[in-house]
Amino acid sequence: MAVPVAVFNAGSHSVSVTVNQGPQIPVGPTGPSFDWAPQPQRPGLGPTYAPGNPAPNVIGNVGSNSVQAFVADVPIGGGAFQFSISSGDPVRSIQLYFFFADVQNTSWLALIDGKPLAQRVTFSTEAGDGTHGLFSDVNHPARLGLSDE
Repeated sequence: MAVPVAVFNAGSHSVSVTVNQGPQIPVGPTGPSFDWAPQPQRPGLGPTYAPGNPAPNVIGNVGSNSVQAFVADVPIGGGAFQFSISSGDPVRSIQLYFFFADVQNTSWLALIDGKPLAQRVTFSTEAGDGTHGLFSDVNHPARLGLSDE
């Protein structure tokens, strides 16, 4: 049985996302008129979860899943957000939160049933030698020290 996946854009600009190289899915912005509460994608357009291998527009629990955000068809965040779901974890709902200040400074948070699964924070800094980047990835609640209690 397919489980819907809610994608939330916590920014003030519209974005689109792809899940496992599927079609781009538009996700509207939030802002002061919504008290900065993220707005979900339009019903029926979002990705789903199904046990098994990840597939275009389907998050799976065998292997790594990939989510990429775009603004005006330009990829943002220094590459795709990668995360895995343990095949032993029951999944009733998945939420993906996306935050960004600009195309280089982003944050992703993936939750299963409201509990943290994985996160990625990307800050871009430019050193005097022209190099960029700071990436921080955490994946799976066991690594975060969380439990179901």
